[in-house]
Amino acid sequence: MDEKMSIMEETTAYPTRASALPMIKRNHWLFYRKLFGDSEFSLIRERKLTFKEFVVITVILHMNVNRVIHMSDMGLRYGTGHVAVIYILFQLWIDMPLMMLCSFLSSYCRKSYLTFWDCVPLFQGK
Repeated sequence: MDEKMSIMEETTAYPTRASALPMIKRNHWLFYRKLFGDSEFSLIRERKLTFKEFVVITVILHMNVNRVIHMSDMGLRYGTGHVAVIYILFQLWIDMPLMMLCSFLSSYCRKSYLTFWDCVPLFQGK
């Protein structure tokens, strides 16, 4: 007897591994060549961040959970306008120059992460 399959049994919601691999290779081949440094397609490595992108990335990376909770608590106590102005001024004049100094010195020293003690050799005892 020839049984008919239902629609759910005939089709799958997700592509199989055999059908997905050619699609991935076809769609992302140029991206993989750029990523792994093919000289003909090395456009990704030549791109540099603008100052605005650097500032936004630095602020995002330094917004940890403790700062968010502390800022929301201060905003509820003293008003959001005053807290935002003080925080932005602190970020622009104190925190951002220090983070830029550490990041530029770490790239100059060819280290992946540079601490404050590496910037000031006096505190290391040298």
